[in-house]
Amino acid sequence: MKNFINIAINCKSYRGTTLAIEKDEEVDIPIEICSKIYDAFKKRYSNLDLYPKFKYKGLKDKETTFSLYAMNYEGDILTKALYRGIKEDIFMLPIHDAIAVQEHHKERANEIMLETWSEVVSEMCGQKVETVTKFE
Repeated sequence: MKNFINIAINCKSYRGTTLAIEKDEEVDIPIEICSKIYDAFKKRYSNLDLYPKFKYKGLKDKETTFSLYAMNYEGDILTKALYRGIKEDIFMLPIHDAIAVQEHHKERANEIMLETWSEVVSEMCGQKVETVTKFE
Protein backbone atom coordinates (compact mmCIF):
# COMPACT_ATOMS: atom_id res chain seq x y z
CA MET A 1 0.00 0.00 0.00
CA LYS A 2 2.81 2.41 0.86
CA ASN A 3 4.40 2.03 -2.57
CA PHE A 4 1.06 2.64 -4.24
CA ILE A 5 0.46 5.84 -2.23
CA ASN A 6 4.02 7.09 -2.84
CA ILE A 7 3.52 6.67 -6.57
CA ALA A 8 -0.03 8.07 -6.51
CA ILE A 9 0.93 11.37 -4.85
CA ASN A 10 3.33 11.95 -7.73
CA CYS A 11 0.71 11.34 -10.42
CA LYS A 12 -2.18 13.46 -11.66
CA SER A 13 -4.66 10.59 -11.97
CA TYR A 14 -5.38 6.99 -11.04
CA ARG A 15 -4.60 5.98 -14.63
CA GLY A 16 -1.25 7.80 -14.36
CA THR A 17 -0.53 5.83 -11.20
CA THR A 18 -1.23 2.48 -12.80
CA LEU A 19 0.87 3.40 -15.86
CA ALA A 20 3.78 4.39 -13.59
CA ILE A 21 3.47 1.10 -11.70
CA GLU A 22 3.42 -0.91 -14.94
CA LYS A 23 6.58 0.85 -16.19
CA ASP A 24 8.60 0.50 -12.97
CA GLU A 25 10.20 -2.93 -12.84
CA GLU A 26 11.18 -2.47 -9.19
CA VAL A 27 7.59 -1.96 -8.03
CA ASP A 28 5.93 -5.25 -7.21
CA ILE A 29 2.26 -4.26 -7.14
CA PRO A 30 -0.02 -6.31 -9.39
CA ILE A 31 -2.19 -3.94 -11.43
CA GLU A 32 -5.33 -5.85 -10.46
CA ILE A 33 -4.61 -4.98 -6.81
CA CYS A 34 -4.29 -1.22 -7.46
CA SER A 35 -8.02 -0.58 -7.59
CA LYS A 36 -8.49 -2.45 -4.29
CA ILE A 37 -5.77 -0.37 -2.63
CA TYR A 38 -7.24 2.84 -4.04
CA ASP A 39 -10.76 1.89 -2.96
CA ALA A 40 -9.53 1.04 0.56
CA PHE A 41 -7.69 4.39 0.71
CA LYS A 42 -10.82 6.29 -0.38
CA LYS A 43 -12.92 4.42 2.18
CA ARG A 44 -10.46 5.05 5.04
CA TYR A 45 -9.66 8.64 4.07
CA SER A 46 -12.93 9.73 2.50
CA ASN A 47 -12.14 13.43 2.87
CA LEU A 48 -8.75 13.23 1.12
CA ASP A 49 -8.42 13.21 -2.66
CA LEU A 50 -5.20 11.69 -4.00
CA TYR A 51 -5.72 13.43 -7.33
CA PRO A 52 -6.99 16.94 -6.59
CA LYS A 53 -6.67 19.65 -9.21
CA PHE A 54 -4.19 21.80 -7.29
CA LYS A 55 -2.98 25.11 -8.58
CA TYR A 56 0.00 26.51 -6.73
CA LYS A 57 0.75 30.22 -6.95
CA GLY A 58 4.45 29.66 -7.66
CA LEU A 59 3.80 27.34 -10.57
CA LYS A 60 2.11 29.86 -12.87
CA ASP A 61 -1.35 28.43 -12.19
CA LYS A 62 -0.54 25.10 -13.81
CA GLU A 63 -2.17 22.04 -12.34
CA THR A 64 0.24 19.95 -10.33
CA THR A 65 0.42 16.74 -8.32
CA PHE A 66 -0.19 16.58 -4.59
CA SER A 67 3.49 15.91 -3.86
CA LEU A 68 4.74 18.92 -5.83
CA TYR A 69 2.03 21.09 -4.31
CA ALA A 70 3.00 19.99 -0.79
CA MET A 71 6.73 20.38 -1.45
CA ASN A 72 6.21 23.97 -2.60
CA TYR A 73 4.36 24.82 0.60
CA GLU A 74 7.05 23.03 2.61
CA GLY A 75 9.59 25.29 0.91
CA ASP A 76 7.51 28.37 1.74
CA ILE A 77 7.34 27.37 5.39
CA LEU A 78 11.06 26.75 5.65
CA THR A 79 11.99 29.97 3.82
CA LYS A 80 9.72 32.11 6.00
CA ALA A 81 11.01 30.42 9.17
CA LEU A 82 14.63 31.04 8.12
CA TYR A 83 13.90 34.74 7.52
CA ARG A 84 12.21 34.99 10.92
CA GLY A 85 15.28 33.38 12.47
CA ILE A 86 17.53 35.92 10.75
CA LYS A 87 15.42 38.78 12.12
CA GLU A 88 15.90 37.35 15.62
CA ASP A 89 19.63 36.73 15.07
CA ILE A 90 19.20 32.95 15.13
CA PHE A 91 21.27 31.03 12.59
CA MET A 92 19.17 28.18 11.17
CA LEU A 93 20.73 25.61 8.88
CA PRO A 94 18.10 23.90 6.71
CA ILE A 95 18.45 20.13 6.53
CA HIS A 96 15.87 18.55 4.23
CA ASP A 97 12.58 19.47 5.95
CA ALA A 98 14.09 20.46 9.29
CA ILE A 99 16.57 22.94 10.73
CA ALA A 100 19.72 22.73 12.83
CA VAL A 101 20.38 25.48 15.37
CA GLN A 102 22.68 26.17 18.27
CA GLU A 103 21.55 24.40 21.43
CA HIS A 104 20.61 27.63 23.22
CA HIS A 105 18.25 28.62 20.34
CA LYS A 106 16.42 25.31 20.00
CA GLU A 107 13.24 26.27 21.87
CA ARG A 108 12.75 29.58 20.05
CA ALA A 109 13.63 27.98 16.69
CA ASN A 110 11.01 25.30 17.32
CA GLU A 111 8.44 27.99 18.14
CA ILE A 112 9.32 29.83 14.92
CA MET A 113 8.89 26.66 12.85
CA LEU A 114 5.54 25.80 14.45
CA GLU A 115 4.22 29.37 14.20
CA THR A 116 5.30 29.63 10.57
CA TRP A 117 3.73 26.26 9.73
CA SER A 118 0.43 27.38 11.28
CA GLU A 119 0.48 30.70 9.41
CA VAL A 120 1.24 29.19 5.98
CA VAL A 121 -1.19 26.28 6.33
CA SER A 122 -3.93 28.58 7.69
CA GLU A 123 -3.48 30.87 4.69
CA MET A 124 -3.55 27.89 2.33
CA CYS A 125 -6.73 26.46 3.91
CA GLY A 126 -8.50 29.76 4.37
CA GLN A 127 -9.06 29.11 8.07
CA LYS A 128 -7.01 29.03 11.25
CA VAL A 129 -4.99 25.84 11.64
CA GLU A 130 -2.78 25.11 14.62
CA THR A 131 -0.28 22.38 15.25
CA VAL A 132 -0.33 20.12 18.29
CA THR A 133 3.28 19.00 17.83
CA LYS A 134 5.37 19.35 20.97
CA PHE A 135 9.11 19.81 21.17
CA GLU A 136 11.02 17.62 23.60
